Amino acid sequence: TTLWREDLGVTADPNDLLLITLLSVIPDRESDSAECSIYRDSAVKLAVAFAFIKTCGPSPSIWDALNSWPMRVSPDYLALLKQNNPGALLLLSYYAILLQPLRGEWFLEGRVIRLVDEIARRLRGNCSTQIWKVFSTMREEYFSY
Repeated sequence: TTLWREDLGVTADPNDLLLITLLSVIPDRESDSAECSIYRDSAVKLAVAFAFIKTCGPSPSIWDALNSWPMRVSPDYLALLKQNNPGALLLLSYYAILLQPLRGEWFLEGRVIRLVDEIARRLRGNCSTQIWKVFSTMREEYFSY
């Protein structure tokens, strides 16, 4: 199999529940801001990553997980993440879902849940009620064990 793909061969479905959920946290009054544009682009790329990982079957590789999203986001998104931007942190928490099947790999052992816990620590009290609700719902559904 090919380790690296320029084209993932999938697109984001605008009716995808994940994408709708991620886009729902953008306040209407800010929907035209540069920050929201960066967030929207990264959210669409994340929805594409989820669609791509589904095509990989039950055992995606670490290369599939890396190639699907983190290597495709813009430097502007990474700058938001570095600033602990709540939207950027929310997207990273959802990316952790894609890492779940790989959590048994020696280099990821325990790290996926620690990533989600650290995101929770950074978001708590520093984000909108809506972002916290979306994050908490995802955390409970995928990371409560």
